[in-house]
Amino acid sequence: MTKAATCTATGVKTYTCTVCNGTKTETISIAANNHVNTKNVAAVASTCTVKGYSAGVYCNDCKQYISGHEAQPLAAHQTTTINDRAATCTQMGYTGDQYCTVCKQTISYGTTIPLKNHTLVTKNAREATYDAEGYTGDQYCTSCNQIIAYGTAIPKLTKPEEPTNPTNPTNPTQPTTQQQQQSGNCKYCGGTHTGFPGVLIGFFHSILALFGLRK
Repeated sequence: MTKAATCTATGVKTYTCTVCNGTKTETISIAANNHVNTKNVAAVASTCTVKGYSAGVYCNDCKQYISGHEAQPLAAHQTTTINDRAATCTQMGYTGDQYCTVCKQTISYGTTIPLKNHTLVTKNAREATYDAEGYTGDQYCTSCNQIIAYGTAIPKLTKPEEPTNPTNPTNPTQPTTQQQQQSGNCKYCGGTHTGFPGVLIGFFHSILALFGLRK
């Protein structure tokens, strides 16, 4: 074997005569699996966008990998949450987008979060009195610092009626003697006497009644 065949070159075999020492040569075909100029190649890790490869052996002559160097699956995205915000009573929230820090792409989008309830307290409330109206109060949110609902007025209190004095014998609806005289009604004769003469007649009748001469 004068020259071994390789993956890219033929070989040479030489024959020598044992009697006359004459020689002849014979070409040896290329040996596809005889890689003599190789190097080891380290593995390449996959990313979320580019496949990696396992370790392999590369032939510098035929320019191909003769072992290993198998494609590996894509790696998972390295995600972080961005654009997220909590919901308040005036603004809806957002769960946030999933963003890959390796390939710099948004992998998935978030969803909205409903509004929160207001945190309510009652302000400006006052009770009604006999002299002033009251107020039910405004509903005020301590989170957004806004009045959510206004209250309504409460009517004044009604004063209780004064009780009638049972010891007072006077009937307020009964006219006095002077009123009867001024109106012309005589309590002694029952007649009607008007004007100044009527007053004199009524006075005269009162004198008669005083002495028992007229009822």
